[in-house]
Amino acid sequence: MLTSSMKKTFQPMASGKFPVIGHYLNFRKSPFHFFQKHTAEQKDLFWFDLFGRKFLVLNHPEAIKHVLINKAKNYTRKPNYQFLEELLGEGLLTTEGEIWKQKRRLAQPFFNKEQMDGLFGIIENSAINFWKERKENQLFDLEEEMSHLALSMLTDSILQAEMDFHFDEIKKHLHFASKHLTTKRFKAFNWQKKLPTKIRKQGLASIEILKEIVAQIIENREKSEHLHNDLLAMYMSTSDVDTGKKLNAEEILDEVMTMFVAGHETTSVVLTWSMVLLHQHPNIFEKVKSEIDGNFQGQPLNGEELKNFPYLKMCIQESMRLYPPVWGFGRKALEEDEIMGIPVPKGVNVNIPVLFLHRNPSYWEKPLTFYPEHFLEEAVKNRDKLAYIPFSAGQHRCIGEYFSLVEVQIALIHLIKNYQYQIELPKTLDLELLVTIKPQFPISFELTPRKSS
Repeated sequence: MLTSSMKKTFQPMASGKFPVIGHYLNFRKSPFHFFQKHTAEQKDLFWFDLFGRKFLVLNHPEAIKHVLINKAKNYTRKPNYQFLEELLGEGLLTTEGEIWKQKRRLAQPFFNKEQMDGLFGIIENSAINFWKERKENQLFDLEEEMSHLALSMLTDSILQAEMDFHFDEIKKHLHFASKHLTTKRFKAFNWQKKLPTKIRKQGLASIEILKEIVAQIIENREKSEHLHNDLLAMYMSTSDVDTGKKLNAEEILDEVMTMFVAGHETTSVVLTWSMVLLHQHPNIFEKVKSEIDGNFQGQPLNGEELKNFPYLKMCIQESMRLYPPVWGFGRKALEEDEIMGIPVPKGVNVNIPVLFLHRNPSYWEKPLTFYPEHFLEEAVKNRDKLAYIPFSAGQHRCIGEYFSLVEVQIALIHLIKNYQYQIELPKTLDLELLVTIKPQFPISFELTPRKSS
């Protein structure tokens, strides 16, 4: 039972709280409208309640800096990623402390700009082949196709030589595994997560098959004398600079699965919403097209070449503002604390709804408008850095940020240079907040080769 002093702790509390169930009904009905309403009413910080479990919502850069940077050791992310452990094992996304530090130290060199430049050709090849294989004047499901493109670029970069044999299998089983894990995450009670549903049964079987495929590839690589230039080869050849220890096969498997899950879905979301927003804003699209036509004549793309497309990059950044790759994430307080004057008891959950931070009118000139000028140098300089965190912040900031941005830039350059695309939007563009932001209803698109190409 809460003491009177503890009851005072949970203020300000979101309006509309019911006895016992708290805000469960409104939250379950639409997480988007729930957060939209209460971030507008309460502004910076507020509490909400689900069956007695209290959640503190942070919508202010100072509070986010406190949790993700200044007091990061007091706020664990592990409970929020436990649902992924079935698939990812002990990878970068599911570990903390010394184990995580060792893994991050091993992986960091692979994801710096110099190392990534060695993968540009692989990524570009995947994008070129994808667009060429799409038949003209045929309707496609945008979300499904961008998922295919993102997975194609990623798998070629991780397991280049083996993809001709395994792509369709990986695509199918990754879909079933992700569906199971997402469903599991959003169950209110632990007993619901263990019910023998079709989704769970299918998902668990797919997880086993995925692990078997990747484990076999790793085993074959260990026996092979051929040289490979992909992320798997980098992981297999590296060793810890402090201890000299190399990753064993199981550790490599966990990291490969982590790259599949973390790298595929997020890139797919950025591609989807970037294409939608450019379609909705033809004047901005024309500026992007003009920039691409003026700077891209078919030469191989690399880190230096991409600097010639600053407006395209601003559009992608603005797309990630309005539709961030992961719409929100959480932490759990290990010890009592205080955030911006609000007491935080030990064990409570802290939620950072990135989607609404990115639309907070305190930090954005046009919070609900697609406005790439938000990312002009002067605007960025004058804005709090933690008002924009599409890849999180602090020590757990996404290691694949640059890699994902490169994939999106290359894919869009080849699309816009060579094709016209038309999008058919549903009557209402409602959002479904899962791990990433999905359109609630299908979006279709079709391609037509540009006559000048």
